[in-house]
Amino acid sequence: MSLFKRKRRLEELKLPELPKLPDLPEFIQPLSRPKTEFPVYEKAELELPPLHQQGLPPLRFARPRMERLERPIIGVERERPLYVKIDEYKKAIEALDIIREKVQDAEHVLEKIDKLREEVGKEVVSWRVGLDKIRERLILIDSKLR
Repeated sequence: MSLFKRKRRLEELKLPELPKLPDLPEFIQPLSRPKTEFPVYEKAELELPPLHQQGLPPLRFARPRMERLERPIIGVERERPLYVKIDEYKKAIEALDIIREKVQDAEHVLEKIDKLREEVGKEVVSWRVGLDKIRERLILIDSKLR
């Protein structure tokens, strides 16, 4: 069983005949836009003295500065090898080492903070135990006195 049927030829299709449309009336005057006349101006020539004779300095335009990018644009793939100056490479490696050391220092500080939190937690627990003992003794003394 095929999924698609064969395309029928245009001749094989039986389409109904189109109905006859009524005749359109003839137009007496063709539609046209009203003509408007535009005014015509004559060219007037003004004689102005040059700018330097008027006491104004001549116009000078500075060209915009185009700076070269020292780093390639991110996302642009190049097929040629990328060359980096050795000094810049060494500076980058040194910067990465410094960052790595700072991260390690931060990790050590966080470990110390965690240890201090544990010690403070233990101290608070021992204070609560001491307060509970004092409260029990006060209750005992109060019950004996009354």
